[in-house]
Amino acid sequence: MNTGHVPDRDELQAEFEGIDQTELNEGIVEFDAIAGEWPELEVRRAKAD
Repeated sequence: MNTGHVPDRDELQAEFEGIDQTELNEGIVEFDAIAGEWPELEVRRAKAD
């Protein structure tokens, strides 16, 4: 299900308690590379509909 919610760092740390900070940072960078403009694109699509 697509909720449109992107968790912030605090939520990620709570969800993945004990995760190595380097691994968390790498995951955030990877997500940003894939979804980069995702929130802005969703807003543009909603306005176009």
